[in-house]
Amino acid sequence: MGLNEREYEDTRLLLEARLRIVEEAAYRLAGRHFSMSSPPDICKVLYHELRMPVNGDPKLGLRNVRPGKGGIKLSASKEILEKLIAKNYQLPALVLEHRRLSSAISKTVAPLLTACQIHPTLSTPRVYPTTITHTSTGRVALHEPNLQNIPKNFQVELTDDLKKKALGRRASTRRRDIMS
Repeated sequence: MGLNEREYEDTRLLLEARLRIVEEAAYRLAGRHFSMSSPPDICKVLYHELRMPVNGDPKLGLRNVRPGKGGIKLSASKEILEKLIAKNYQLPALVLEHRRLSSAISKTVAPLLTACQIHPTLSTPRVYPTTITHTSTGRVALHEPNLQNIPKNFQVELTDDLKKKALGRRASTRRRDIMS
């Protein structure tokens, strides 16, 4: 598969810049720095410090949370964060956005850039995934990198400020306002 290295590098830079913006906004809302990839840290900020409803349920309080089988366990799962978003809390939306951007960088963009090789005859960048054919079904699976696992409906709004932060002078040469 052919790959435009410069476009993917620009995409990585844009996603990383957007990730930093999301992190800064989350830290402002929380009033401090915390690990946005750690569910226990997220739970501590949401429920203990910001006093959001425990697991999105206004009937539950921190007194109901106990370790072991008898108590309720605090959660920062996608479903719980979406419940909190529905109640107009902003920080859970930023946590979900952070997870989405981090996943896109680590599972899609970075592996493709790492796997990219220059074709000896064509002198163009290419990605050569390893294929596995399942003999019973005839299905072909790709891995390292898994090109079948690239999200199809992933979008990030690109503002002029974001482009300028991430790409510098090259920002004016970008043609699109939304990455797809």
